[in-house]
Amino acid sequence: MYLFDLLRYKKMVKGMIVDIPDLYTIDDGIYDGACDALLIKARVRTIIENHRIKSVELIEHVNERGAAAEKMIEWINQEKKFNVGMIAGASNSCKVMLKAIENSLKSAS
Repeated sequence: MYLFDLLRYKKMVKGMIVDIPDLYTIDDGIYDGACDALLIKARVRTIIENHRIKSVELIEHVNERGAAAEKMIEWINQEKKFNVGMIAGASNSCKVMLKAIENSLKSAS
């Protein structure tokens, strides 16, 4: 069963495209979002103020070896932008977290 899930997970993450919406189309607010890629899951809360990132909170991050990716959330909060780069060795977790952020903002549209 694990091997089957592993193969599905790898295919899912490989095909995942992250497309963060234009913040100028997002009203001020607090938006929750999630992404479930079987072996990696993330839930986030994104706060937008004046069409800018105020903060992103990582509510949940289920991972195997991708805990280092949580640093990316700190970078987003420091830089106030989503294009901060990936964490080497934890790129799949980074991608899942970014997809969760995208999903939170798409719920605003």
